[in-house]
Amino acid sequence: MKIAVELVVRILSELDPKALHVCMRLSKGFNALIKNSPILRYHIALFSRGFVDGASDLPLYPTTFSRQKALLDLEDSWYNFCPRMRTRIEGGNFNVLAKRFDGLWAEYRCHPVDGPRLTLTTLPSIVMGVGLEDSKERTREIKLEDEISDFTIHDHQDLLILADRSTTQNGSLEYTLHLRTLSQNTSHPKANKSSLKLCTLSLPTADDDDEYGERFVYQVFGHMLMVLIVLKYEESLCRSFLRIWNWETGDVLWTHDGEKRIISSFSHVAADLLMLAEHASPLTPDGLAPQLSLWSLQEFPNETLKLLNVQTLLLPPIKNGKTYPVHDEEFLTLDDFNILSSPNPIDLATMAPSASPFHFDMMHRVFALVLAVSVHDRRLPENSTTTTFCICIPFKTILKSIYSGPLMDCRPNQNQFNILSKKSTAGPRTIKQLGLAWEDWGRKGACFNHVNAESYNFSVSGMRCSYLEDNGGFTIMDFSPSILQKGATDAQLVTRGDQKYWTVLKRPRTGTLGVGPAIFDIETPGEVLFVRTGCELSDVEGAMVDMEHVLILRGHDVDVWTM
Repeated sequence: MKIAVELVVRILSELDPKALHVCMRLSKGFNALIKNSPILRYHIALFSRGFVDGASDLPLYPTTFSRQKALLDLEDSWYNFCPRMRTRIEGGNFNVLAKRFDGLWAEYRCHPVDGPRLTLTTLPSIVMGVGLEDSKERTREIKLEDEISDFTIHDHQDLLILADRSTTQNGSLEYTLHLRTLSQNTSHPKANKSSLKLCTLSLPTADDDDEYGERFVYQVFGHMLMVLIVLKYEESLCRSFLRIWNWETGDVLWTHDGEKRIISSFSHVAADLLMLAEHASPLTPDGLAPQLSLWSLQEFPNETLKLLNVQTLLLPPIKNGKTYPVHDEEFLTLDDFNILSSPNPIDLATMAPSASPFHFDMMHRVFALVLAVSVHDRRLPENSTTTTFCICIPFKTILKSIYSGPLMDCRPNQNQFNILSKKSTAGPRTIKQLGLAWEDWGRKGACFNHVNAESYNFSVSGMRCSYLEDNGGFTIMDFSPSILQKGATDAQLVTRGDQKYWTVLKRPRTGTLGVGPAIFDIETPGEVLFVRTGCELSDVEGAMVDMEHVLILRGHDVDVWTM
């Protein structure tokens, strides 16, 4: 007989660790249930290591009620922003090419003597029971043969992807991906080809390729590898290239060369659903404005992939009197337009929503759209200003938008993207501005925020979005149902005389428009609520979150807060 996880949690709250381990030894079924449940392993680790019952030199909770309350208040580490454990990665921020993956910190550097190498550090994990006592065994190095431009890691498939860039004789940039094993840095046994050609991009404007900035976006799901490269010239988006492979066979499934139509970012939302952030290049008042488009992925046995447009989410329109590039006195440019989310797509087949604070509610998983918009004054060019906006969109909003009515003007093949396989090519085509207006999807289904932070200082993990403000304030926007419920319970509206105020600051709230109405035609920040937590940080270069950690970049080091 299968025991519900919630029931085992209640049983667990009544037992101490010693009695629990006796039960695990006596019952194979109970032992298997514990070992197969990350939630229960998490609770056991918390009990065993004193994170719930207190440190070893402090008395345990004396009553069943106090133990039950401690168990149900595990989310307080995020709610009150109180880390359970603090460690440091010495020299983990020595170079600029460093990345965080869930449970892993990776840094690339090129030593003058030892050459290029990757340093991988496994972060402490209460869930996995690693790194809680000895940190020396958690770091290893991978020596590389050549210098690289970028990299990504997919730990579940032992996959390490290295990207390098070379310059051709005519001055174009050529990008190649190399597929390696993460464990041994050898050719991957599942990959028929050790290298995949991403693209060759010409540079029509700049004489020196150093004037260009580049950004890579990766997504790996099963045999499918998606890679986007975006080029920026003078801080503005100017070119993109997106390619999808079957990385095991090496076959190209789909390609889009964004000459006139830039894809600035993407997110593999679900196994068969892709979300693209796109706009026209250059931006014109009557061209394709920045938007989010949703595409159904349809893979065929002949190694081709078809993308079918199922919906388009339009952003708040630009306010009258301000157009993107054309105006007598001032104009706007789009410096960043990024989608941030957890790396793995949502599995709709196994998704089981739950109100329990110990479950990850997929319906509330957040996709953050970060925009950096610059306002330029033709009369005083030095007075240009850049403003950052963040639009947080729960997965349930994306799902609902697909069924919010048919697409307009859906003639045969009208909503079909350019389909490019390894045997065919197609040029860009004009796309009309169709889809759901902001009022139809964003007013009730999103959270619009004006944020005093650089666009690169954002991160998203699960149901949380974080950003580091210019003044050092680190903020986490938590959209999880349990945190919202706790915030609503704790927050009480008190009336004293003519004044009304909340007893705590963690009440659920909507976003903040800020200067948004000065640029966009928008009146409300949306009705999606979140609870705000965080703290003030000093002398930091960056801060970010993953499922279990807050990572703070201080000088050459990385402070790791295990929550």
